[in-house]
Amino acid sequence: TIHLNSFKTAVVANKRVYVGNINQTIDDVTTQFSDRMLKSPVNQFDKFPSKNFVDVSINDGSQIIHLATFADKILQFKEDVMYIINIAEDSEYLESTHKFKGVTTGASVCTTDHGIAWANGDGAYLFDGDKVHDILEQGGQQLISLADWQAFAFTPLVGYIPDKRQVVFVDDVGTAGDGSVYIFDVTTRSWVKGSAGTLPNAIKSNFINDYDNNLVFYDYTNKVMYKWSNTAAITSGLGITLKDMDFDAPGVKKRVFKVYVS
Repeated sequence: TIHLNSFKTAVVANKRVYVGNINQTIDDVTTQFSDRMLKSPVNQFDKFPSKNFVDVSINDGSQIIHLATFADKILQFKEDVMYIINIAEDSEYLESTHKFKGVTTGASVCTTDHGIAWANGDGAYLFDGDKVHDILEQGGQQLISLADWQAFAFTPLVGYIPDKRQVVFVDDVGTAGDGSVYIFDVTTRSWVKGSAGTLPNAIKSNFINDYDNNLVFYDYTNKVMYKWSNTAAITSGLGITLKDMDFDAPGVKKRVFKVYVS
């Protein structure tokens, strides 16, 4: 006899449920398959036949942390690597492997209407259904330096604000950071940084979007549910730093009459 006892992560795609990092009892022997996925039959979301396993990369020394889906693909996040699995056909296959783009908690991953966004200590990324983008850079230039990001990101907490088309990156799900944030605007591909204390320096749940699409999370330390607010706060210490603008002609004197900032 074979029983599915538990699983660490699950996602619904193509009228099936895919579960990962499973615990099974086979012939009275209980075994943890940390890098295995099981899938249910079509439209039978509570059944997981043992033959329906999906092993794309096993014995790589890393367990499945989180599953996410977008555009007939499953993103299988492990601790040190992320696999993109194509599920468009009846049989799944490994489409691509992305080393150093894994996560240590599912709270570091969120689904947006533009794709899957996530972050780790080495960077922030967006999968648009076709390609994985490093959103810390644009046009061959770093928007946020790796040193600044590594100093900011411990175990990032990531969420999405649908009406603003913005992804929120918090420095830590626990108390290792200071509650500062980076906000990425998917439309303009621009970044804004929030100061320390934007979020409480506490043990936090993952972000979710409630029935009104508000971005919410739970503060386990203070036992409070928080809702993200976009209301502007008054500040007297605003500073804007721009790079040197030479308009690709550093030897020519220019006069700038107007600047638009978005």
